[in-house]
Amino acid sequence: MATLKKKLHRFKSKITAEVRSLSRRQRRLLLVDVLLIGLVAAFYILFFVPRDGTAMFQMAAQRSRRITSCVQDMSLKTELEISSGDIAFSQKKKSAAEKCPVHIRVKMKQGGGGAKINRTTKVTLNGKTSSFKTLSYYDAEQKILYSRKSSEWSRKENQANEVPDVQSLLKLNESVLRNSAFAKTDRGYEVRIPAEKVGVSPIAPLLRDDENTEIAGGEFCFVFGKFSHRLTQVEGDNITFWRNGKKAETCTIRIKFTDYNKPKSADWKVPEKIRKSAEAPAKDAKKAKSYLLSQTELKKEERDCYVVGDDFPAGKYITGKRTGEGIITCLRHSDAKVRFEYHCGYGYYAVDNYKRGREVTLENGDRIMLSGKKLAIRFRRK
Repeated sequence: MATLKKKLHRFKSKITAEVRSLSRRQRRLLLVDVLLIGLVAAFYILFFVPRDGTAMFQMAAQRSRRITSCVQDMSLKTELEISSGDIAFSQKKKSAAEKCPVHIRVKMKQGGGGAKINRTTKVTLNGKTSSFKTLSYYDAEQKILYSRKSSEWSRKENQANEVPDVQSLLKLNESVLRNSAFAKTDRGYEVRIPAEKVGVSPIAPLLRDDENTEIAGGEFCFVFGKFSHRLTQVEGDNITFWRNGKKAETCTIRIKFTDYNKPKSADWKVPEKIRKSAEAPAKDAKKAKSYLLSQTELKKEERDCYVVGDDFPAGKYITGKRTGEGIITCLRHSDAKVRFEYHCGYGYYAVDNYKRGREVTLENGDRIMLSGKKLAIRFRRK
């Protein structure tokens, strides 16, 4: 401490001697320079350094006016508790609730003209992880969503754009921002806001039923660049979802914004080949009386599951004839919980609890997986 004081005293004495050696004119010029530096610093702090969450969002909105495109990388992780009541059969006599990890990732290249959307869903059930991948193009001008189902393409018209742009994410009410927590960290500026005040708009592409979904808890952290003041990340911790008035699950969300203004229209433009191959859904098409779900067909088409609404219509079905061995599992579209699961003489115990004539209800978006050895089951419409 004494050594530091001596060094500071020497430095002060040196500066004082240097100033005294200057002429009167040089001293005045030095004073003017110091004042100018102070004014520039004050101006920068006043207009370019945010003081709170409201100023940060306003500054970010200004910096985002010229943004025409970007890449969004979204991730949602959660664990669903599945009890014996959710599963039609369990090998355990007293089945405690089991955790089913779910990971959804959506990567998008988007701009004013549309978006290219890659979606991957991973579900781990009974120690087995299944992965579902979908590729979509959204044409913002014609409001048409093109989606790939196995090797075929389909299209849906009059679809609203569910991909939020940066400008819309920054439009929060001042009353919400006024009570936000603001801090400067090593990675930039952070604004923390209760998730229920933000709503589901930032994470709409991660949800399949955002109209009936509400956020009842958790916190969103908006991260902005130190110098660019642009939005770089949105982090959600302990985000609690409610669907149709009931608590669904708690999850962790991460959204990264990169490559501002780098993606071009060619990155999300719908290829002409896809436009021609995609067929508009027939309005008066007759529905088949029954549908065969085959594990062999899924492997041939390099698919992981059947999707209700895409492969066959939703409704009530009666389980019919089955061939082969394996396990058939149906996951609900809203929360990925098990709607039903039947063991068909497969596994170490060769348990068979599948019965013909059972009634099952399927909704659009439900996913049906088949595993085992050449399992095939026919579903007959009720």
